[in-house]
Amino acid sequence: MDEVDAAFERRFAKIAMEPSREILEELLDGNGAVDPLRRRLLGFFSKVNDYWARLNPLAKIGHTFFTAVEDEASLRSVWDHQLKFIFEKAYRLDDDTLKEIHRDFEGIFSPQIAGNDVTMATGSIAAENENPATTTPIPAETGDAVGRSREGETDDH
Repeated sequence: MDEVDAAFERRFAKIAMEPSREILEELLDGNGAVDPLRRRLLGFFSKVNDYWARLNPLAKIGHTFFTAVEDEASLRSVWDHQLKFIFEKAYRLDDDTLKEIHRDFEGIFSPQIAGNDVTMATGSIAAENENPATTTPIPAETGDAVGRSREGETDDH
């Protein structure tokens, strides 16, 4: 598959179009997606692009993946048919991170899956029974991103 990707890359010009939370918001609003699904998806999108993609640029996802998302079923379809393959490729040698990303995605539907009783509120994340010294910081601009922690990690990465 990598050989096919390389062949296409050599033959086509590229135009940079960075992921845009604002465009994603417009798409979701236009599709009639409502909170909390809308808000949680925006948080997941921001976390992927502001945190996970910094660790591995292959994990970056664009807003156009979500052009048809209007409810849970359509969002799960995007995961099942597109997103999971992107993350599997990006983290094929890092099963723990792949599992964390999947848990973050599932947290869109049930916040308890994403962490220790994670509660999602606009602009903040509250996690009960979690040691702040082991919580990976989420960039301020991510809004409702799903929290995550790893044993032994600290805030000064």
